Amino acid sequence: NLAFLPLSHVFERAWSYFILCGNGQVDYCHDTKAINQFLLESRPHYMCSVPRMWEKIYATIQHGISQAPPEQQQGFKWALAIGNQYETLKKEGQPIPEELQQQYAVADAKVLKNIRNIFGGRNKIFNCGGAAFSGEIAEFFFSAGVLLLQGYGMTECFVITVANSEHNKFGTCGPVVPLMNVKFSEEGEILAKGPSMMIGYYKDPELTKASLTEDGYMKTGDVGFIDEEGYLSITDRIKDMMKTSGGKYIAPQHVETLLKEDFYIDNVATIGDGRKYVSALIAPSFEALEGWAKTKGISYANREELVNKPEVIAFYREIIDNRTKDLGQVEQVKKFTILPNEFTQETGELTATMKIKRKAINEKYADIIEAMYVE
Repeated sequence: NLAFLPLSHVFERAWSYFILCGNGQVDYCHDTKAINQFLLESRPHYMCSVPRMWEKIYATIQHGISQAPPEQQQGFKWALAIGNQYETLKKEGQPIPEELQQQYAVADAKVLKNIRNIFGGRNKIFNCGGAAFSGEIAEFFFSAGVLLLQGYGMTECFVITVANSEHNKFGTCGPVVPLMNVKFSEEGEILAKGPSMMIGYYKDPELTKASLTEDGYMKTGDVGFIDEEGYLSITDRIKDMMKTSGGKYIAPQHVETLLKEDFYIDNVATIGDGRKYVSALIAPSFEALEGWAKTKGISYANREELVNKPEVIAFYREIIDNRTKDLGQVEQVKKFTILPNEFTQETGELTATMKIKRKAINEKYADIIEAMYVE
């Protein structure tokens, strides 16, 4: 097992205990910026991870393929389609036709194995949690033989739902675990109750009372639903939900997830609560952007000058419009600002599990945000 999330996070800590209790080995990645090197050295069978890691790898692979000759692009798509058929039959315990086995051997040797080798090539199950995750990305890696199992929980009541190798569905967090009861408030908030719940917050009875319903269910703060097959999907955090000045509700994580799938976007924070329209702060992937600028012959003295170039702004406008074209009109990003820096833990925009700190971002970039709403 490779551990790279902080051990103060219940997800990583509990999983590490599970691995150790099973007589497994836990390798620790002390520098998340070097995760790719650690993956190649550790070659883990198991790993806890967060969506941002997979979004970045997916964006890099897709960008690389988009730059390849047409015949290679077609070969890549064919290999993924074959991989998907093969893995689906294997998952369902169905016999795999001989012709498909032969096709898979070719697809694996030429494409799929190379994707698995990014993670060391010995993967069995990689867990993913902590934020909204794209079903499209999960299916992409599944087709390459990388099984990503989502789960959902919180420190206060531990695991609420979790997928397993037999019961999993792209874009969901799996079924509710045994002994855990789940229901929903009128607002759609997920409420959970079970034997693994906390007694309360330490020396804080007021917060404890505010966090529980009258019948003892934990208010998770997340909005979601359980589908007809019993799988839980998370749509957003209640505190993150934005209500425009026109009274329309917007789930920012949905918009942000779409944008973060792009190779040229490292991170994004959408703004819109109490505003006339949605805007966004874009933290570009500078390695990718600087490479693009070089191919376009764009000169610049520093990153601040680069992100303010008209060609760069037009380029990102096109990316945003393309990525969000299927969203409703009220969810469309009307204005955006490209920042001359990336979001990091050190500069205060990200948590230890790579989620954005909305309050901190709103405060830090208040002037820039206000400028996007000047009439």
